[in-house]
Amino acid sequence: MEELFIRNAKIQDIEDCIDIRGRTRENAIDRVTLKKSGVTLESWRAAIASGDIIGSICESIDDHRQANDHLSKRKEIVGFCFADPANSEILVLAVLPQYENKSIGKLLLGIITERLRSRGCQRLWLAVSPEAKHRAHGFYRHLGWKPTGNHDKHRDEILVCELSS
Repeated sequence: MEELFIRNAKIQDIEDCIDIRGRTRENAIDRVTLKKSGVTLESWRAAIASGDIIGSICESIDDHRQANDHLSKRKEIVGFCFADPANSEILVLAVLPQYENKSIGKLLLGIITERLRSRGCQRLWLAVSPEAKHRAHGFYRHLGWKPTGNHDKHRDEILVCELSS
């Protein structure tokens, strides 16, 4: 039986997060491309350790019967969300394709939003593909994020979310 759990990210989760980032259905970014943009295992771990970024992890835990008929628990990270509290930015939200449409992304984003609110952030922002055909385009808008009319250096559209007190 599979159960899903949400918890705060730890530095030992980052290897799996980098792997998942390259396996998402849309906008997958592999290790090489991440490294070219300055995101490495070491830099991501250091940012968590220093508190420069915060994250939440969704983990699947299921019962697994081994060859010797012993029952054990198998854990797998299936999604994550990270943010930069100093800049009120949602950095990344990723969910494995086989776990899409289970509200994991919405839950992870909601938890990170609340963590940012508790740190005093009032206006969150993120960059997302401007292509309406991409799932993320409609996902954030459905959750109340608004386009600003601005784009980042990658031509991604900047969306904002105003948090009420």
